[in-house]
Amino acid sequence: MKIVNDIKLPKKKNKKTSYNPVYWYGTRLFSYDPKKYWFLIAIGSRGRGKTTSAWRWVLKSYLKSGKKFVWLRLTDAPIKKMRGTSSKTLVPSFLLKQLGISGCFLKGTSIFINIERGDEIVTEFVGIMDSISTYYTTKGTTMEDFDNIVFDEINRETTERNTFDITTAFINQIENIARFRRVRVLMLGNTINDTSDILDLFGFYPKPGEFGIYKLTRKHTILEYMDDSEEFKEQREQSLAGVFLKKNDRVATSFTNVAADSMDTVIPYDNRMRQVFIFHTGRLERYGVFSMPENKYEKAGLWIGQVRDENMKSYKISPFLNCEGIYSREIYDDFYELISYNNLYFETTFIRSRFTRALKNNRTIV
Repeated sequence: MKIVNDIKLPKKKNKKTSYNPVYWYGTRLFSYDPKKYWFLIAIGSRGRGKTTSAWRWVLKSYLKSGKKFVWLRLTDAPIKKMRGTSSKTLVPSFLLKQLGISGCFLKGTSIFINIERGDEIVTEFVGIMDSISTYYTTKGTTMEDFDNIVFDEINRETTERNTFDITTAFINQIENIARFRRVRVLMLGNTINDTSDILDLFGFYPKPGEFGIYKLTRKHTILEYMDDSEEFKEQREQSLAGVFLKKNDRVATSFTNVAADSMDTVIPYDNRMRQVFIFHTGRLERYGVFSMPENKYEKAGLWIGQVRDENMKSYKISPFLNCEGIYSREIYDDFYELISYNNLYFETTFIRSRFTRALKNNRTIV
């Protein structure tokens, strides 16, 4: 078998496939000017075909223009699993057939395809697969040959251990790959709540159920928050898993792109709110704690958001946390009491997720 790299690719006509309304193809998302919009974010239900469409995009881009890609996952676990299945779960076979590719496999971190060139089948290197959690191992590596990036499953699973900061890892990995080049990054996620870590980088959170295309011009980003088609809903309902989802709302939310958590405790900033102190939940994580304007909201409690006044006393979540501020058990217990009665309010779902997780993980037993 001949290995060929950096060859001039011939134009090849592939058979057109019929459109299936059950699945998402990303046609509209990919239509925006890549010179203006560098980041593409697709948020939709599991099973809508987001990952398949991402493979279609990077493989067609390689076949047409020779552009290689980096496929990112949160951790190394799914990458190791793909290696263990001889890469048979890497790309759907029907998609490879559509593109005229006889095989796609993973060797180490390198992705190869088998394709017919003239009278023989050759193996070509098309990309690499890596995780953002191990970004430090990529530092110093030359990545200038990669022009497209896919960040698959940007949401951390509910049962997945929180062993690293997603936003820090993502920024560092993007820096490792792109440096000062403008490459295109496609990011895939399920629900709004699940993707809040990454969405916080872009400073925008679509409200649950408000589907559509959002242009974040200052961030060079297009976000598509997709609704489920009626065909998809019907197929999901008739699926094996669908039999159990109707009576299990907790599980069902991981299969849909509608958030299960109530938005009642998420309130935008009001200039009548008054910051009372700064609260540190980590060495690099801190929040402003504000009193609520009861005459407007008629709600008792405190509001957690960005720090808006630096000249405030600082407290920290744990006496063992090495950062500015003092530890107060009374403040710590007050937060627990307020949150148990839904009287603790937040600026964004991202802040709510991080703050409540910090309270849970740093519970002090006396």
